[in-house]
Amino acid sequence: MLIKNNVDAKVTQARKNRNVNRTAINNQNALQQIQEMLSKLNGQVEVLQFKINNFQEREKVLYQEINDRLTILEDKFQSENYLQQTSKDPINQLINDQIAETSEISRPSLELESESVKIEDIQKNT
Repeated sequence: MLIKNNVDAKVTQARKNRNVNRTAINNQNALQQIQEMLSKLNGQVEVLQFKINNFQEREKVLYQEINDRLTILEDKFQSENYLQQTSKDPINQLINDQIAETSEISRPSLELESESVKIEDIQKNT
C-alpha cells in the first residue's frame, strides 16, 4: 500500500506539473501575442504621429496663405475706401476739376503751337 500511495502521489504530482507546464506555456503564448499586438500598436501610433505632424505643418501653411490673401484684400479694400472718401472730399474735387480744366486749356495751345510750326515749315519751303 505504501508503494501504491507513493505511486499515486507521484502520478498526482506529475499531473500537477503537467498542468503547471501547460499553464506556463499558455501564459508564454499569451504574453507573446500581447507583445506582438503592442509592437503593432506602437507602429500605428508612430504612423499617426507622423500624419498629425504633416497635418499641423499643412495647417500652418494654409493659415499663412489665407492670412496673406486676407491682408491683400484688406489693403485693396482700404485703398478703395480711401479713394472713394477722397473723391467725395470737396477740396480734392476742386483740385481735380482745376487739373482737368488746366489740361483742357493746355491742349488747344499745343494744337496752336503745332499749327504755327506747320505754317513756318510751309513758309520756309516756299
